[in-house]
Amino acid sequence: MWRCPSQVQYPHSSAPSPSASAASSTTSTGYWKVSSFSLTPSTARPAGESTIPLADLADLADLASSAIERRSGAVSLMKITVSRDECLEACVRGNATLLCQMVENVIDNAINHNQAGGWVRVQTGVEGSVARISVENGGPVLAQQEVEQLVEPFRRLGAQRTGSEEGSGLGLSIVSTIAEAHGGTVDLQALSDGGLRVVIALPVAVATRTGAHA
Repeated sequence: MWRCPSQVQYPHSSAPSPSASAASSTTSTGYWKVSSFSLTPSTARPAGESTIPLADLADLADLASSAIERRSGAVSLMKITVSRDECLEACVRGNATLLCQMVENVIDNAINHNQAGGWVRVQTGVEGSVARISVENGGPVLAQQEVEQLVEPFRRLGAQRTGSEEGSGLGLSIVSTIAEAHGGTVDLQALSDGGLRVVIALPVAVATRTGAHA
């Protein structure tokens, strides 16, 4: 089973530098494009259909566990309680590097837009033909109408959500674009007691093992 590397790399030999402009840093790789700012499908495809080669098998539970482990320092510093006892196998096919970036971004979002002593809950599993990862985090009460706009590039809720104005506003936009490129969807829900729930749904891949990832 594919696991995230210690540092995510762009899956192209001529990856753009972070300082390059959006116009000059875009590189095409068949069905998709990667730039320093976003990933966008290079050709229009019907909704729900993958726009990239489904070459790799990855478990969303493994990707989530790896992402959380690599962020243990930030979690400890902020005294955030992370719950992942309901992470069951949820295998999908696609580009492993992009799937890793998608999961890393949604975990980063939950940690970075949290508060000291807060909480994060991660769940993965399969329902029928759909593999899901759900990431929830505590925080201030948010308006659902504004939350739905967070998948748009450069959209933030500022200090209302994070306590600061830091961040580019691209994290969940990239999550949404990668999910859609894999034939999936992203659903954002403002929690009634405060905070955010992000649910990513992707077509499930057949796998042979089951169990929880503690």
